Amino acid sequence: MSRTPDVLLFSGATNTLSQAPQHVFAVTEGDVVKEIVTASTPERRAITLIDFFVCGSPVVEYIMKLPEQASYQESNRQFMDIAKRYIDNGGVGVMTRANWVLQVEADRDLLTLNKHLLDEGQDAHILSELPYTVKIIPPVRIDPQVNVGQGAKIGPHVYLERGASVGHEVVIKDCIVLTKANVPSQKTLTSTILTTRGPLT
Repeated sequence: MSRTPDVLLFSGATNTLSQAPQHVFAVTEGDVVKEIVTASTPERRAITLIDFFVCGSPVVEYIMKLPEQASYQESNRQFMDIAKRYIDNGGVGVMTRANWVLQVEADRDLLTLNKHLLDEGQDAHILSELPYTVKIIPPVRIDPQVNVGQGAKIGPHVYLERGASVGHEVVIKDCIVLTKANVPSQKTLTSTILTTRGPLT
């Protein structure tokens, strides 16, 4: 950004993990954003945009002038609309690419994110001591200070946050157990985010 301070810097990815429909895309030539499009079935080369932008002073000046345009009531619009209008009016946009994008709109999206991060392997660690009778099916992450009972079966795609507890003979997979949440003994838990107040999904 320091080398190109006058551009609007977009971020996006060709690979999306979202189950939610994607509607805003960028069409690029190289790294230059040529057009912002909204479509249910975008062309193959379109990039799913992330709601994250960095901009230089020309973009800020452009935004500051928007209230003076009586025909364009920007107070009721999203920044993506401003970005589209900026590009349509000849502004310069540059794309930075991510490996993937996940639009978190519901609790289930957090389970998708957890699964993906564990599959990548960087977050899959067991940082608490477990009884020898516990069966782990990787990938799993268990934070420090997690209590797990005898005979529990954990995984795959389970994240137990610090301070969580799992009773004996529990079966748990595709779950996130948040801090201080408790899975009662002999409980089976699947595709759930568990809080101290109960399941979210």
